[in-house]
Amino acid sequence: MEYKTFKKYYLASSIRFIWDYDVIEEYIPVIEKAIQDTIEWFKLAKIDVREEHIGGAIFPSNQNPEKRVAIYIKNRKTKDLGSIYSIFKENFHIITKSYDDRLGIGFPPNNLDMFKRLFQELGKSEKEIEYLWNYTQSLKRRITCFNTLANKSINRQRRVPPKLRLQVLARDGFRCILCGRTSDETTLHVDHITPVAKGSKNDLDYLVTLCQECNLGKGTQSITELINSKKR
Repeated sequence: MEYKTFKKYYLASSIRFIWDYDVIEEYIPVIEKAIQDTIEWFKLAKIDVREEHIGGAIFPSNQNPEKRVAIYIKNRKTKDLGSIYSIFKENFHIITKSYDDRLGIGFPPNNLDMFKRLFQELGKSEKEIEYLWNYTQSLKRRITCFNTLANKSINRQRRVPPKLRLQVLARDGFRCILCGRTSDETTLHVDHITPVAKGSKNDLDYLVTLCQECNLGKGTQSITELINSKKR
């Protein structure tokens, strides 16, 4: 799929995720397979789910040549089969549980005593049991569900919780820090001073109030650059 087409579907979808490539590099094959399995699942049920409903891509951003990974899901609901998103997550879980080499193993006993009893019944020696236990611990998944992976998404990190947003607005006097307009005159945004991808956090010291026009009109300039130019 061309990036232009992907972007059109991405922006029109209700559920969107975007990550820095190195954050989820090992999960890319899982995500791609979960997308394909989801499309196949609905196809078996004779429900038409197409590229416009769910898809993923790896691409360099305009500002940063480093790779990004993004997926979109148009959260279409079906009467008996659940939503596209719920089926996608289910497929993601199924795949990760079956990956024994990189993502970890779906091994039932997470307690050493239970582990020993199980393998003693299978005739394994103490030495073999110890080796297997250490091996399974080294393979434990770093994530156990898609929700954890979703929380690593740049989109998710960009979202400012309502309580924190109100604190930022109150601190800035419900005014744009650049032009001074108030909430009575325009729509106010709360934005990160530096991009999340460059280390910003959802913290009072990292956020400022901007009006809609200043925020959308700043282009590729950082808020820090605009603040410094205003001081000159």
